[in-house]
Amino acid sequence: MSKKLVIVDGTAHIYRAFYAIKPLTDPQGRMVNAVYGFAHMLLNAFDKFSPTHMVVAFDRPEPTHRHQMYPDYKAQREAPPDDLVAQIPLIKELVAAFQVQVCEKAGLEADDLIGTLSRMAEKEKFETLILSSDKDLFQLVTPKVHIARTVRGGKGEYEILDEAGVKRVFGVEPGYVRDMLALMGDASDNIPGVPGVGEKTAIQLVNTYGSLEEIYRSVDKISKSKLREKLVDNQALAEQSYALVKIIEDVPIAFQLKECVVGKKLPESGFHALAGFGFKRLLMSRGMSAGAPAAEWTKGIEAATTIADVITRAQKKKQVVIEIFPQGIALAADAVLPFWIAAPIETLPELLRHGGDWVSLLTDKAIKKISYDMKPLVTALFKAGLEMAGPYVDLHLAAHLIDLPSNKLEQFITRVLGGAWPEDRPEAAACAIVMIAPSMDNRLAAVDGGELYRTLELPLLPVLAKMEAMGVAIDVKALEEMSQAMGQEIGVLEKVVWEIAGVEFNLRSPQQLAEILFERLGLLPGKKTKTGRSTGVDVLENLTDQHPLPAKLLEFRQLQKLKSTYLDVLPGLIDQRDKRIHTSFHQVGAATGRLSSSEPNLQNIPIRTERGRVLRKMFIAGNSEKRILSADYSQIELRLLAHLSQDKQMLKDFVDKLDIHSATAADIFKVPLEDVTTDMRRQAKTCNFGIAYGVSPYGLSRQLRIPPMRAKDFIDGFYARYPGVRIYLDHLLEAARENGYVETLMGRRRMTPDILAANRNIREAAERMAINTPVQGSAADIIKKAMIDIDQSLFAETWQSRMILQVHDELLFEGPEAEMETLKQTVVEKMSGVVALRVELTVEAAWGRNWMEAHT
Repeated sequence: MSKKLVIVDGTAHIYRAFYAIKPLTDPQGRMVNAVYGFAHMLLNAFDKFSPTHMVVAFDRPEPTHRHQMYPDYKAQREAPPDDLVAQIPLIKELVAAFQVQVCEKAGLEADDLIGTLSRMAEKEKFETLILSSDKDLFQLVTPKVHIARTVRGGKGEYEILDEAGVKRVFGVEPGYVRDMLALMGDASDNIPGVPGVGEKTAIQLVNTYGSLEEIYRSVDKISKSKLREKLVDNQALAEQSYALVKIIEDVPIAFQLKECVVGKKLPESGFHALAGFGFKRLLMSRGMSAGAPAAEWTKGIEAATTIADVITRAQKKKQVVIEIFPQGIALAADAVLPFWIAAPIETLPELLRHGGDWVSLLTDKAIKKISYDMKPLVTALFKAGLEMAGPYVDLHLAAHLIDLPSNKLEQFITRVLGGAWPEDRPEAAACAIVMIAPSMDNRLAAVDGGELYRTLELPLLPVLAKMEAMGVAIDVKALEEMSQAMGQEIGVLEKVVWEIAGVEFNLRSPQQLAEILFERLGLLPGKKTKTGRSTGVDVLENLTDQHPLPAKLLEFRQLQKLKSTYLDVLPGLIDQRDKRIHTSFHQVGAATGRLSSSEPNLQNIPIRTERGRVLRKMFIAGNSEKRILSADYSQIELRLLAHLSQDKQMLKDFVDKLDIHSATAADIFKVPLEDVTTDMRRQAKTCNFGIAYGVSPYGLSRQLRIPPMRAKDFIDGFYARYPGVRIYLDHLLEAARENGYVETLMGRRRMTPDILAANRNIREAAERMAINTPVQGSAADIIKKAMIDIDQSLFAETWQSRMILQVHDELLFEGPEAEMETLKQTVVEKMSGVVALRVELTVEAAWGRNWMEAHT
């Protein structure tokens, strides 16, 4: 059977579709005219060319080697319209849903990727068709590689150009296209060519003498003196133009052509993508309906009569899908025959410990395990004394990286496959995952998320599962004593508030509090809400200068929250089987990539306050022979800011081990370094970290409780010392506006659709997010990588010590006292060596009998 590869010039088709189709929005209000045109083109390509393999190549926004060679390359082109830029991620999502391979590479144009793919295809005996009207690509045409260019006004019709066709329409054979372009130039790419040499002259020269090299070798034979002079005087320009138009044909490609197989019919995921964009007419034109039955994807799914059926199929197909529900487990090896095991999730570790043949699938290295959310299963396995083996897939992690976040399995499945969730058939979820999983690699590739998924997020999953299974010991008695003491303190504070207010009232009632503040005391009112005057934290902070009551109210709330959130709750979360707390870590809890946790939420312990720090005393080693080790990155956000901005002064300050906060304070307050006070340093520290998080003068003024103009002076003082940071942030925002996203050091993307919003508040919030993400997101990626490296080291060297907690930039370990010093050295070495930055990553580590002791 012949192999036919269709390569689509994706970027060119995006522009063509955008300008050819009038504005069109989808059900979510997004502009999708280019998406519609692109979808129409893909469907048309399937219909007309019947490819066995397909690839869509895209340009990337980064400068290429051509820009380095010639800074004015494409310089005349205007920035693409915002409505076009916003559709590029949607188009890549569409291509992934069609299960078509995406190809893009930083520093290279789509032309170079198309050239390389064409030559790969020739070697592997493919018939290749390039869908593009770009004349640069004519140079790639060979007996096995043809061009399909759209016919103007032809309503989707194509003209196929072979070697003779290129000669007919362009005047020269494919092998001389680059020579002709080097002479005549290319206005669309701002390639100069030889001044005064047009298309007709270039064709005549090429057809008479041959290549550019041969033309210059024969230049003395040219009878027209003016033409000869132009050629001689501009030989360097011609040779530079030749280098610019020459397509690279041997760039590294991350996949093989055999992986680019496409089916004869539109896959289910493609159908649902079109329906999701609201392309009813496009679907109807191909005999499909956008109004599919509520659960069409469940058709043909029949529950297996015995679990043996699923096990046999899993062993044959080398894969099994396992979905954990609160009330049971769904298993499937294919899209038609699932099995349901009724078992409350609390009994899962016990079920696994005494499980039957199906549990052996999990420990079989030859079986791929697939799930929407794999970690609960992996954690339960560790609790049962087992460990998952072989490859596994977690679609929840993948969905987060492709900006397809879904908090629930049902939401994810219906969003991808459409229809309504079949409430009475939860086992169908396993079959749905079988349908969805194959498209996820393409979806990840479309946003360059595959590497991050495979090397960071997936390897971290079992690390977190081990930590959840391990848990952390709590000093219950000390916790109860602290809760009782704080309760008494809250009671005393409540009476102090009543005395200041001159009346008793319910401090927990916003309505009564508003009446006291704004009517009885006559304080200047803050912002209004639908239910009346706001008494939120921000309002109370703004009122502290007017009266002593708001400050006491803030103190009351802080104590009350600490008591109700942690002191009263932690004892109830202790697992009576091992007397430890087992928090749940979430890899997709924050858009920056930071981990979050729940039951309890340890990320929100107020460790910046004295009382919050004391709470760490309650987290203890499991017995008298063990200790707690704390390892914390020092100023990682500012070190990353120095690395990313390459500001010379900031880099020097870190190399010289200068206290950044004191140095900034000295500049802001215009005092010698030795005269910087503790309060000055505190304010400078707030400013420094605030700038890394995109703080505005108004935001900083509220944090420091100073006038906005004074806050602006602080920020200006920072930029005066570190001007490179300002330049970096400006470039970062410019790139975010152009690309529609920002990235961390390890390639984690965060979309920034609102950065072009007309509403100022929405736009500025998006700008702060864009500034914050590369710094905070890179810090999150770095500690995740450190956790993976440390975990591998602990198990490879058979340590008894274990990693038990992660809180922001800090890792906690528990182990025998005899291992602590060696463990400390190993952890510091691993954490500081995760990535090579322009400044050293430093880690502060210590150990003790509890978390507080280890942190001091």
